[in-house]
Amino acid sequence: MLYRAAAGAAMASSTWVSSRGSTRAAVAGSASRMHTVAYVTDVEGHKQHWERYVSLSKVLHRAEDGRLKLRDGCGLVYGGDVVDRGSADLQVLRELLALKKDYEGRVTFILGNRDINKMRFKTELDPDYIRATVGSMPLPYWLRRDGAVTYNMFLKEEGGGDSVVNRCKYILRHSMGSPLAFEYRKEELGATATDEDVAQSYRDLVAPGGLIVQYLRQAKLIHRHEDLCFVHGAISERALAFRPQDIGKPKANPKDFAAVYLGYSLNEWMSQWNDFVNQQVREFDESAPAQEAWCVNGGYGTGIPGGDLMAVGMGWHADRSRNPTVVYNNWLKDGKPEPPPPGVAQYLARHGVNFLLTGHQPHGDLPLVIKADPRSNPDPSANPIPNPNPTPNSNPNATAFAVITADTSYSRHTRWQGASAAAASPAAGKAGPDPRD
Repeated sequence: MLYRAAAGAAMASSTWVSSRGSTRAAVAGSASRMHTVAYVTDVEGHKQHWERYVSLSKVLHRAEDGRLKLRDGCGLVYGGDVVDRGSADLQVLRELLALKKDYEGRVTFILGNRDINKMRFKTELDPDYIRATVGSMPLPYWLRRDGAVTYNMFLKEEGGGDSVVNRCKYILRHSMGSPLAFEYRKEELGATATDEDVAQSYRDLVAPGGLIVQYLRQAKLIHRHEDLCFVHGAISERALAFRPQDIGKPKANPKDFAAVYLGYSLNEWMSQWNDFVNQQVREFDESAPAQEAWCVNGGYGTGIPGGDLMAVGMGWHADRSRNPTVVYNNWLKDGKPEPPPPGVAQYLARHGVNFLLTGHQPHGDLPLVIKADPRSNPDPSANPIPNPNPTPNSNPNATAFAVITADTSYSRHTRWQGASAAAASPAAGKAGPDPRD
């Protein structure tokens, strides 16, 4: 865990202490109160990881009846990606939803790509769609390339005919990056569960009132709490210059990005995207399965209910151009941290954000802190770029900003190589292969 105790929102007075797990920020709103917000992300249904987090948490605890409780004065932000890589998908979903019900104003959900992509099951596992495409299931656009495993190749290897079970297995294994999810779900459902039960459980997730639908209905793309901002992946300049009303319009020139996002406030940008999510999920939930699967062509503007939100969850379009999303993005390049673009750091800091907390990309045993200088000119005597949209929390003279990326879901599952393997010991956290790979 990463702890921060700060007087007010002044970054200069922050004190940092770190230990393995997730992130916890203690923010003093005034001298008379302390509000503590915990951040955990990318549990992905991994039971041991979730239970270990709960046992270490200074914010959550289990009551005698096993129900999770929030401690007084505390809140929780879950950073997205609830399911896919462990045998506790349904448990984690139910426990998060129960926390939200019990402590609505103190629990926030962020949308991750693994939460959004489950929307595909509504059409792709629908019996009418399967009958209409039997023997010729269209491939998702990102699998139409040399070397990809086609559905027919999968059927020859798996055995059996075209069925809801085999489609569910194929989708999870080859187009959702969840190679063991079907088996994990069967384990979670119990010893008497059949393959048909597993496939039905995935359909149930996106049925009216389903667990994923409940999560999506209560989640945000972007959340802010005082000087903390949360997204699942990362905020690029292209993403900051992209709003829901820009869908279907010509792409902005990179040279014009700053001119675009300097024309509105951070709160306006966040509200527009969160309102977009609410509208997309409502339309999705209230509509029948589509006749065409969104994944076949992908992108924005398909007219498929929820399709634009599914597009937000992807990193690339069918033409292989980069999607300006805050979901499928990260702060690592070739495994090494990259600082945020100066324009992003400047914009967020001048709107009163000192820390941007994210997940999505697993890395090591500890949250990674990436510092950036939000001044357009590091010379302290230089005048900052004016903020055309000041808010009560604006800080035009901000001098410090940091990204904290906190997907530690692979912690204690290190594969040591070379000299490191010889030097590693159990006490140092050496472990075998990650069973979720």
